[in-house]
Amino acid sequence: MAIKFFKDDTLPKFQFTIVDEDGSTVDLSDPDLSSAKCFIRKQSASSNVWSGGDTDADIVDKPTGRVDYILPAGGIADVGVYSGQLELTFASSVQQTERFQFSVEAGLKV
Repeated sequence: MAIKFFKDDTLPKFQFTIVDEDGSTVDLSDPDLSSAKCFIRKQSASSNVWSGGDTDADIVDKPTGRVDYILPAGGIADVGVYSGQLELTFASSVQQTERFQFSVEAGLKV
């Protein structure tokens, strides 16, 4: 697992490029695409860390498939392994991406 954040970091931003199963960038210029959300859950938990507006992601560059997600104020307070998943909402369907994993570690500052 290559992505690491530190407990209570307040600036983490995920930058995603949406690709298809062949690794080709997906053009998100489809006029039916209405939103992108990012859901994050601690491993072994049964519910997501955030809900509602705190899951909103930004479609930054539609032709290049770029989506950004900034963690809500306060960052993640619990050390551990997390998984996340993007959800793209179109007028007639919802498409979920593959899950990604990252870890949150304790910092050295006490």
